Amino acid sequence: MKKSKPDVVRTMPGPPGLAAAPANPPRQVTFKIKLKGVNATMVTWWFNHIADKGGALWKPLSKKNKSINWDVSLQQAHGLIGSLFVSEQEVAGETLKMRIQYANWSTQPAGRELMPLLPFPADYTPQYPSPKGRMLGPGEVNGFNMHMLILDDAGFVSGRILWSYANAGGDDTKGNIGDYSVDMYVTFYMTWMEGYNRPPGMDKDGYYYTEKLINKLWAQFEEVLTALPKYLPGSWWGEDSQDAACREKDWTVISVLDNGVLPGVTARMITWYWNHLGDAPGTNYVLWAPTSHNTIGWMPGCSPAEILGTDKLPKDEVVVGAMTQDIQGTRGLVRGDMGVMWLDNSVSPVPGYYKYLNNVSGGRCGVENPPPRFQLLHTWQDVPGGAVWRTSIISKLPLASPNTQQAFQFEHSWYEGSTCAGYLPQLYNKWVQENE
Repeated sequence: MKKSKPDVVRTMPGPPGLAAAPANPPRQVTFKIKLKGVNATMVTWWFNHIADKGGALWKPLSKKNKSINWDVSLQQAHGLIGSLFVSEQEVAGETLKMRIQYANWSTQPAGRELMPLLPFPADYTPQYPSPKGRMLGPGEVNGFNMHMLILDDAGFVSGRILWSYANAGGDDTKGNIGDYSVDMYVTFYMTWMEGYNRPPGMDKDGYYYTEKLINKLWAQFEEVLTALPKYLPGSWWGEDSQDAACREKDWTVISVLDNGVLPGVTARMITWYWNHLGDAPGTNYVLWAPTSHNTIGWMPGCSPAEILGTDKLPKDEVVVGAMTQDIQGTRGLVRGDMGVMWLDNSVSPVPGYYKYLNNVSGGRCGVENPPPRFQLLHTWQDVPGGAVWRTSIISKLPLASPNTQQAFQFEHSWYEGSTCAGYLPQLYNKWVQENE
């Protein structure tokens, strides 16, 4: 296979006005690749699971891929940000060990980065920086952006790998698995290491990876990425995504998000939360995503207590209900006039991936609506140490627009899941003490 050359090599000036700026500015080496046969959502899922199952989603992509494992798993990090994997691969005839930590993730413009360990470098401009559309429902997203830290064994941040990618081909607008493709830019961002900033493993000042080594490392990356379409669809369309079951009923999964183990949270707490989410004064909803959620309330006659005619709600079953909410979206404060409705689980084209399921769509309780074309499936269960929670976004086929495959709500779902362990146990226990 003919190896590609860097798409662009840029040596960037240091930040203005900093007297202690290094003598040599950061170096950016950027490569471009087109992946045919996968879409951006599938690639995003792969990054979330790259070190799972003993490397089953990584080692088959190249004979040079030797080993990979989570050093800090997604469960330990309570999300992708902060997780760290260690890999060994053959590069230019030698075994290269890499310690990679996920530092940031963004599907939003600058300033909307998701709980970063470190922000994206100020002098780096992603190729696909911003979305267009609404916070909820199908929208057009220009791309995904991911920030990886290269760590040495002593924990020094010795460089970064910056990913920016977006859909470039067709998909399920006709109801079939389409002619997917992704345009991807991969930037190796190397800072000049000197003085106290120089890792112990370096015997002199310089860049941790030379440009020559970056080119050889990219050749290995290119081989892995080129092979990705051969292996990834079988995993994505399989049991982990629930998509095979969806397609039997003319639906498709457009996003899968696993938030890992939520420490101290139980499945019963999550069930209780859904049954009381719209209770006055609406603070339960605000706690879930403080920077996005504003107010919420049950529609008249549509609270679980009103629907059942009793305040004694089931502890292990979500009661159908409907509410209106205000969401701080990408276009300012948005009123959910059509509301959000908990659907009967029989409406879902697939069962919950975990034991419990709550499927959500737009609608009004007691008002006849056309069958939903979009559902948000929340599914959860108890595990040792807490509870696991998966959010899947599914859509009726055919899709209205190819861009809906870009999982517009990915970041928001991630944010919601990451906050749960911080407030739900206290909130639930306080309610139990006061009411039971």
